[in-house]
Amino acid sequence: MHLKNRLFSVIFVILFVGILQSCAATTLKKVWKDPGYSGKIKKIFVIGVSEKQHVRTIFEKEFVNQLKPFYIEGVPSYFVLGAQKMLDKETIVSKIQGEEIDAVLITRLVGQDTKTIYNHNWYGHYSASYDNARKKRVYTDEILNLETNLYDVRTEKLIWSAVSSTYLLDDPSTSIPKEIQSFIKLMIKNLSEEKLI
Repeated sequence: MHLKNRLFSVIFVILFVGILQSCAATTLKKVWKDPGYSGKIKKIFVIGVSEKQHVRTIFEKEFVNQLKPFYIEGVPSYFVLGAQKMLDKETIVSKIQGEEIDAVLITRLVGQDTKTIYNHNWYGHYSASYDNARKKRVYTDEILNLETNLYDVRTEKLIWSAVSSTYLLDDPSTSIPKEIQSFIKLMIKNLSEEKLI
């Protein structure tokens, strides 16, 4: 391989890795499962707790869609409860009675942080030389700390819980739909590995 082609290949790999690292990601911090649970879940009531109705709708729809390949029926809470932001337990239970729902899954925000990233790779310095106003390539990521709990409807006991951190891109309007997909994919993967679905 010629030196020019090798250099191009190295540059491509570095840029590709940089792109992957800049993409938002969700990581699991802690997972717990009730060791005594042996039920069979076939239908899940999905609740995404959010003050923004459009985020809640997108989240619940996506969760329902990603459950389908596992032959699990998901029921989005917005479809049953409407646009109400907060309901007590008794109201939720009364709404799902007679729907043959086995479990209730609730995802809520438990904390939010920011992380400042300085681009120190060689390409960052190279590109910055063409833009004096942006010599210090600084990026600020929003980090959402989420808790997702799965409850058995019959006993009302917690049977699975996951605490996770999700990195958002600079523009939440573009990162939220993408991050919802990757977040849910990771949650469902763990639920499957734990043989809950």
